[in-house]
Amino acid sequence: MASLGLLALMTSAPPVQAIPIHIGSKDRSEMDGVGTRLTHVLATDWGMTLKSDGSGFYNDLARRTIMEADMGSDYEIQPYRRAKARFFDEKTSCLYPSNLKLLMDGKEIEKTDGLIESAPIIRVRVYVFSRPGTTPPASADAIEHKVLAYAMGSRVPYFLRDANIDFIAVTDEAAKAQMLLTGRVDLISAAMPDLKFVMDRLGAPLPPFNPAFELNNTQVRVVCHDTPDNRVFIGKLNAHMKKIEADGTLAGFLNSQGLDATHYLPGGDR
Repeated sequence: MASLGLLALMTSAPPVQAIPIHIGSKDRSEMDGVGTRLTHVLATDWGMTLKSDGSGFYNDLARRTIMEADMGSDYEIQPYRRAKARFFDEKTSCLYPSNLKLLMDGKEIEKTDGLIESAPIIRVRVYVFSRPGTTPPASADAIEHKVLAYAMGSRVPYFLRDANIDFIAVTDEAAKAQMLLTGRVDLISAAMPDLKFVMDRLGAPLPPFNPAFELNNTQVRVVCHDTPDNRVFIGKLNAHMKKIEADGTLAGFLNSQGLDATHYLPGGDR
């Protein structure tokens, strides 16, 4: 649970404009065949970087990618577990942010049959962070007999499967950061740039980490059930991503967020 200080910080924050739920053409009934249905994109409320009130880095990123062009999408933010459950239940929906490899390695799916994914939207890098004032681990061998908090559904236990570590799964990124700052755990695994925004909001410096000890380097995508309408949606999103990468729009947005765009731009394993 978040501390009282964190709750006070969050409740005293200025209100933000709620994210639109329906994006694109609401009435596509004049169109025949494929493309008449709004694609239901379920976004996972994870904490400060993707909140149900529409604030946070990943909502801002979605506005400039998923929502910027008229792709006929219905973007709905739900609590983390509920969004995942609804995605697996609604066989015409999509999930953001995610990718097929993450779902496979997190054992949320056994195979990728019937699912498709978009081109990458942003690259994320996962590191191990230690308590402030301590030396961060440089390898898995250096974190024996420690307690580590990680994001539920992530691949971290797999990456550290040979180490003698106690794992705690967490479903809120701010609570995870608070666990480290208050000494409830020895270490946390966290993605960058995500943790930067969380610590900025908490008014704390980024905890120590060793950039050479990278647990994962992956691409955030939109995962959809494989339907004709979703293929149209993914095709439009992919074309939009290609455009804003080529013309520098995506890099400009990342730089405006205080990030080194060259570190997080998608690419490579497309």
